[in-house]
Amino acid sequence: MQVQIPAAGWTSMLGLDYAIGEGGAKAINTALQVSGMTAQQFADKVDEYGITGNMSIVNFARAIAAGDSPEVAARKASATVGALSGVPGEMGAIGSDGSNRFASGIGSAEGATRGSAGRLASAASGMRNVGDTWTWGYHLGNNFGSGLRGATDIVARAAARVAAAAKASLGFSVPKDGPWSGSERGGVTSGLHLGQNFADGMARAIPDVERASLALADAATVDASATWKADARAYRAAPPARTARTGGTVGVTVTGNTFYVREEGDIEKVARQLYVLGQRRAMAW
Repeated sequence: MQVQIPAAGWTSMLGLDYAIGEGGAKAINTALQVSGMTAQQFADKVDEYGITGNMSIVNFARAIAAGDSPEVAARKASATVGALSGVPGEMGAIGSDGSNRFASGIGSAEGATRGSAGRLASAASGMRNVGDTWTWGYHLGNNFGSGLRGATDIVARAAARVAAAAKASLGFSVPKDGPWSGSERGGVTSGLHLGQNFADGMARAIPDVERASLALADAATVDASATWKADARAYRAAPPARTARTGGTVGVTVTGNTFYVREEGDIEKVARQLYVLGQRRAMAW
C-alpha cells in the first residue's frame, strides 16, 4: 500500500520555495500509485528533467497519473509552463490597469454623486415645511371612518325599502322592524280598524236612513185632491190609480187619500209607487 505523503512533506522533499497545496500533493501521490515509483524516484525524475516551480511539478505528476511516461509528462509540463509563462505578468498589468480605471471612474463621479446626494437631502429636509403630516393622516382616517358611520342610516333605510318591496309580494309573517312590526301584527291591526270604522260609519247613518224613510212616507200620505206647485206651475193630484206587480205578488190599491196596507213591506211599495206616479203626472201636465 502506497504511503500518502502530505503537502508539507513534498514541499520539503522537492526543495520548493513555496508550500505546495493539498491538491498538488494529492496529484503527486496518485502519480506514484499509477507509475509504481517511490517518492525518491519521483523527486529524481523532477531533477532529471529540470522541472522547477510548483505548477510545473504538479502538471508533471498529473500527466504521469494520466498514464504518460515520465519523459512525455516532462515535455507536457514544460510546454504548459512555457505557454503560460507570460500570462501572470500580462494578467497583472491588465488587472492593474483595470483597477486604476475603475478607481478613476469612481473618482470622476464623486462630484456628481455629491450633488445628487445634496439635492436628495435638500428635498427630504423640505418635507418639514409642508405642515403637520401626522395630523393630516389622522384627520383623513377619522373623516373616512365618520363617513362610514354616517352612512349607516342610509344603508338601513335602503335595506328597509328593499325588504318592504319583497314583503309586499311574498311576506305573510310579522316583521321584526318597520311599520308593520310590533302591535301592528303585519297589518292585522290596521285592517281591523279599517273594517270597524267602516261599520261604525254605516251604523251612524241608520238614523238618517230612518228619517228619510219617514219623510218619504209622510209625503206619500198627502190629500189626493190637494194641489201643489212644482217648477212655478200648479198641479193637481192625478185621479186614483190602481197598480199591481206581475208574478202573482200582493198589489197596492190607492183610492183617494185612503191606502190599504196588507203587510209592512207595502209601506215602501206605496211610497215608491206614489213618487213614480207623481213624477209621471207632473211630466205629462
